[in-house]
Amino acid sequence: MNNEKKITDYRIEIANGAYKEWADFQKNSGDRNIGNLDRLNSFYKREINKSKIHDPNYGIATERLVGPTNDLKDFAPYELARKKGKPVCRIHEIVPGVQPSGFGTGFLIAQNLLLTNYHVFPSKQHSENCAANFLHEKDSSGRILEGIRFKLRPDIFFYNYEDLDFAIVFVESNPIEGNGLLNDLGVLNLIETKGKIIEGRPISIIQYPLGGHKRYAYENNFVTAIEDKIGVIQYTTDTLPASSGSPAFNTSWEVVALHYTSIPCIVDGKWRTRTGEIWDRETMSEEDVFWIGNAGKSVSKIISYLRTLKLSTVHQKYIDQIVKNSADPVNQNESNDGVVFPQNMQNNYQNPINNAMEKINLNFTGPVNIYINQTAPQPAPMPNLNSNEVVDELLQEKPIRFDEDYDNREGYNEDFLDDFKVPIPIVIQTRQSELFKKFGTNEPYILKYYHYSLVMNKERRMLMWAASNVNYSTSVRDGRSRKSLGEDSKAWRTDPRIPEKYQIQAAEFYDPATLVDKGHMVRRDDNVWYDGADALKIEYSNSDTFHWTNCTPQHEEFNRDMFGVKGLWGILENEIKKQLNDENDANKDYNQKACVLSGPVLDKNDPSAYGIQYPYKFWKVFAINSVSKGKLVYGFILSQENKVLELGLEKEGLPRFNATVKKLQASLTEIEELAGIKFHDDLHQWDVKR
Repeated sequence: MNNEKKITDYRIEIANGAYKEWADFQKNSGDRNIGNLDRLNSFYKREINKSKIHDPNYGIATERLVGPTNDLKDFAPYELARKKGKPVCRIHEIVPGVQPSGFGTGFLIAQNLLLTNYHVFPSKQHSENCAANFLHEKDSSGRILEGIRFKLRPDIFFYNYEDLDFAIVFVESNPIEGNGLLNDLGVLNLIETKGKIIEGRPISIIQYPLGGHKRYAYENNFVTAIEDKIGVIQYTTDTLPASSGSPAFNTSWEVVALHYTSIPCIVDGKWRTRTGEIWDRETMSEEDVFWIGNAGKSVSKIISYLRTLKLSTVHQKYIDQIVKNSADPVNQNESNDGVVFPQNMQNNYQNPINNAMEKINLNFTGPVNIYINQTAPQPAPMPNLNSNEVVDELLQEKPIRFDEDYDNREGYNEDFLDDFKVPIPIVIQTRQSELFKKFGTNEPYILKYYHYSLVMNKERRMLMWAASNVNYSTSVRDGRSRKSLGEDSKAWRTDPRIPEKYQIQAAEFYDPATLVDKGHMVRRDDNVWYDGADALKIEYSNSDTFHWTNCTPQHEEFNRDMFGVKGLWGILENEIKKQLNDENDANKDYNQKACVLSGPVLDKNDPSAYGIQYPYKFWKVFAINSVSKGKLVYGFILSQENKVLELGLEKEGLPRFNATVKKLQASLTEIEELAGIKFHDDLHQWDVKR
């Protein structure tokens, strides 16, 4: 038996012994469900095996109650659990004069370091101006204590990783509210060794559900599956929204997982309700879904990943601090604060493994591989690629580079045209509730990118409008082709500033709808420029158009003006590009610059496919400042319903659109009525169709 298996076997023995103690505790506390554990375990395991975590509706699977009862408790079952809850906090934004409400949970894993989910903090920016609120809980009289608040400091340290859905952020030592120091709360070490939890055994969660006070889930809470390869542990423990980032514990109250999602019941590829019906996203509530489990990311997998990191010296010290504390106390002949393992397991814990391995040096290089008295072997080299087709394909897959600092974006500039202010649209009051708002306010969240901005409609999960600055002057472009900037087939990404559930992604619509294009609202070609032709910023301007927030479903024969297809949207965009980009046009007197406002018409009667409502109509407003004719504004309404027009274009300078394109023109008033927006009054006076 190798030493890795010895360690795992002892861990399993400890888990089994602790389980017996837990079962006795539940029986003594009067839990009537304990006798049904085996039956429930068998049912949930069978149902979860039929389901899949990654599913078209996955964006809404956050945290849920599992089973017929709410098993969240206000108080810890005993002192050890209460102690383990001290380093667990709710995460909230700091808004002066506003009572805080949590949007996530986190816990201290080393001095001044807090762990939560990537989807809680998908970017450094998301953790700015936030606080960690500890000890916000009920006291023995039932009164909710405010606890202690500490400011998060991502400027000192921040690191996140999407695949394992974790984020680590620095926390200040001194409170901004309340009495006490951060170091007085203790930490929850992440132990790398596997075997801390096994299928069929209880897993408890300390959390701040619904952004409120601390709750404990330690009943009806068994593990149904462990997917070791991807580092996912599935369980029936109850959670609720804002529990994301909670620590999940074994019966010895060691952290075994970072809670991150929920699992619906899926039969024949369809989500099911509690009554067995097919769940309809359009007509049913998320509460109607039969949620059969929750899931967490294995802390063993997280530590294994952290061991591979090589950051700058100033940041690496924080990672080293976490990893240093990840050694298994089973191998150290010491308990975690003297209270980790149940009393009846202490002899097993202290003696056999340490006696058997007393003179063996262990070099932990990951969560699985243990090498004894030798250095770890080097990874095998990558296999040689002998196929020219494979090599060529790899060379063509030049990745698009994104600017990961979302604070850099200045967004749309309404003063972009000389002496011609072109303000952004305003969504009418009756449709304001559909918009994604700034956290804690009633203001629409205007997402800023390189040269453009947009506002999202959270009900339809796509933009309501976009406003962009277009410049085709050679002084701001470097002439690189689309291919040299990076192929776009795999480039689309979610915007980390808003929840993924408000962004339609490929698997949900574009993959099954094979005749539908990922239609940019802000055209890539229009956006590939930067003052001084800065090469890196041009790449960033290119990549910024590949956010799902900028994407709308457009039929290929509507979107394209290429490969023999003459789609209306493509025709309009190409004519605008052609006339702005033609330096030899004698009629050109607008400095190759324009402001373009555009968006889908999100009508309540739009059709649906794959559970997603998609628009029939789109609008575009094109503003220029002509030296000879002054301020000019052109509006267009285009429909995917219409038969594809097979049209050519005549080479004419603006503002002389050819006859067929002119048929598509509409007044700004017409666009306002359809799209539910309002253009600035000044634009109406320059509207050629007013």
